[in-house]
Parts: sequence; structure tokens; C-alpha cells
Amino acid sequence: MADIATLTLSGLTAAFLLGVFVWVVRLEDWRSYTPVVGRGGAGGGYVAGEERAHEPSGIVRWLTTVDHRDIGLMYGAFAVLAFRQIVFVWNLVQSWLEGPTATRGT
Repeated sequence: MADIATLTLSGLTAAFLLGVFVWVVRLEDWRSYTPVVGRGGAGGGYVAGEERAHEPSGIVRWLTTVDHRDIGLMYGAFAVLAFRQIVFVWNLVQSWLEGPTATRGT
């Protein structure tokens, strides 16, 4: 019974991820906000006064960004969240090991 449930959950997860992939690929102009290299300015990028194309919002922006500031913020947020998760799991394991059935002094 557990094997069937595991396979079903794996299949649903794969279908969901495939659906997200298809949705991101079908977005219209999902790369349109990337800077144009070599059009004026010392380092390329946007020319002063040039209007930037509309940037997508939400998860699409996070998945498709090339802006180093956004990438840095995402990296920092991931580091903080990963640290919090590690501390939570460590405390959970410690409380489990020190539970009522733990043998002390043996």
C-alpha cells in the first residue's frame, strides 16, 4: 500500500513540475526584460532615458532574472531560510533523542 501511495505522489509531483515548465516556456516575451549589451554606456545595458520593458513579477521573475542584485537577494534569503530549517531540524532531532524512551547513563 505504501508503494502505491509513493508512486502516486511521485507521479503527481512530476505532472505538476511538467505543468510549471510548460507554463514558463509558453509565457510571451519572458526574456524581454534582459539588458541589451553594447548599446551605449560604459558597460552596456540600458541607455540613459531608455524605457525598460515590463518585467514579469512573482516566481517567473525569480526564475528568469539576470540582475545581479536580484540574484544576491535570492541567495541571501535562501541562506537565511536554509539556516532556520537546519536549526529547526537539529532541535527536532535533539528532542527526539532526549525523549522519554532515551536511556541515560548507560
